[in-house]
Amino acid sequence: MSDSPIIRIEDAIKTTIAANYASGFSGLDLRNKVVIGEVPEPPTVPYATIQFIDFVEEHGQTLGRYQGDAEFNIVCYCGGTSAHVDSRRKQAVNLASDMIKAITNNRLLGFTDGIVDDVKCSFLARDGDKFGIPNVGIAYIRLMVTRQTDRGD
Repeated sequence: MSDSPIIRIEDAIKTTIAANYASGFSGLDLRNKVVIGEVPEPPTVPYATIQFIDFVEEHGQTLGRYQGDAEFNIVCYCGGTSAHVDSRRKQAVNLASDMIKAITNNRLLGFTDGIVDDVKCSFLARDGDKFGIPNVGIAYIRLMVTRQTDRGD
């Protein structure tokens, strides 16, 4: 049995961002450090999680077609020094930028069967101390995946 389009998209996001960014802005390696689901705090740093939020659809341009946006949140955790809050925030911004660059490198997330029309990202960065996770920078990426369907899934 094949997975639903949302699960396939979620898996593609994980495959895309679980990369080595040694030559990127952050210099971090997230291979085998990305999970689907939520964690109260990261078991290691760097680390990332992916959460499916919702899929909001509207009527499409023709009868029997639906279009909508699937929203996913990516939460990225990265280290920094305890004495320098700005280093943690800077590293979080850099990691988010690396991931967004990887995601938007192929705006169809590698799909050729038409389940993804486009992707759009926005992000913010915060200091983990504010959330009880000391010495960690946290980036939140909001990923909107636009898609069309004839079944509303």
